[in-house]
This record gives sequence, structure tokens and C-alpha cells, in this order.
Amino acid sequence: MSVCEKPRINLPVLVEGKYDKIRLNTVFDCDVIVLNGFSFFRDEGKKEIIRKIAEKSDLLVLTDSDKAGAFIRSRLKNVVPREKLIDIYVKPVRGREKRKERPSAEGILGVEGTDRDELIRVFSPYTGENKPDEKCEKITKADLYRLGLSGRPSSAVKRDAVCGRLGLPPMSSQSFVDAVNLLSDGEELARICGELFG
Repeated sequence: MSVCEKPRINLPVLVEGKYDKIRLNTVFDCDVIVLNGFSFFRDEGKKEIIRKIAEKSDLLVLTDSDKAGAFIRSRLKNVVPREKLIDIYVKPVRGREKRKERPSAEGILGVEGTDRDELIRVFSPYTGENKPDEKCEKITKADLYRLGLSGRPSSAVKRDAVCGRLGLPPMSSQSFVDAVNLLSDGEELARICGELFG
């Protein structure tokens, strides 16, 4: 466990891609779910995970300020009830992300290229400073290994069994970590593993 020094976003955040998640995690202590762009709408497992999370919490939605981002936002409303989605918008800024050779089709920076101050501004209604002694303990891949849910021959079968108990579809270990950190906690996970595997 480590002391959190970043502002905590109090709700899960949906973003388009992994670089958007990396960007948010450099600025905030937050739970981020990567949609993987348009492929999300063909991924029934990921849609089910997000529906489960939405049963417990509202979801913040931050997509790029372009037509593709707007399309993803509009389609999300067919997956999760509208009242569970809170749209977060950043100002459109012309430019190119450092890791890309050329600008996007519309020439607008994506979430990954958004200025830190702009991110803090748009998320300010949903953040709270952590107290200096507050700990941020999350389930990690090391915890999964310790519980036999990752890195062993039977791990996928065990993980699928735990997913079944939690009402989730089968998933990779990283997706499992992300989902369990939003839907459960370490004590419940250990209890379920004890009941299922002794």
C-alpha cells in the first residue's frame, strides 16, 4: 500500500484507449475502464462488465473531442442507462500527440494529449483530495498470483469460476483486476477463492 498523492476521482471513468488511461493515471488516482474504441460495441463481455459496474456507480465518460468520440458517447447510451452516464468534455485543441507521426483526421488532440490543468478543471466536481494518511489499497496482479488466479496452469479456470460467482463473463487477468477493483475488494475475493478452491 502507498500513500496517494494525486487527487482522487470518485467515480469510474470510461475512456477510448489505453493511452487515455495512462494519461489520466499520471494526473489522478482513479479507476479507468478502456473501451478500446469502436471494438467495444462488439465485445459482449466488456459490455456486461460495464453494466455490472453501472449497477453500483455512475460512470464518467471522457472521449476525444472529435466525431469518433461523439459517436462512442452516443452509442454508450444503448449499453448503459443514460442516467448512469456523466459526460466529461475537454476543450478541442488542435495538435498532434507526441507518439504519433501525424495528427488525427480532424487534427485535434485526443485525451492522451490533453493538458494537465484542463483535466483537473473538467474533473474538479468529481475529485477530492486524499488525506495524507489515507491509503489506496487495490487488488494487484501479485494478489491474483497469490490466490492462484494468474500465472499458473489452472488460473484461467479458477478465474472463470470467480467471475461466475461475481456474475461476470470470463476475462483476462488484467481485465479481471480492473473489474474486481470496481466491483469487489480483497477480502471478498479471498473469501470467494476460499469457498471455491479450499
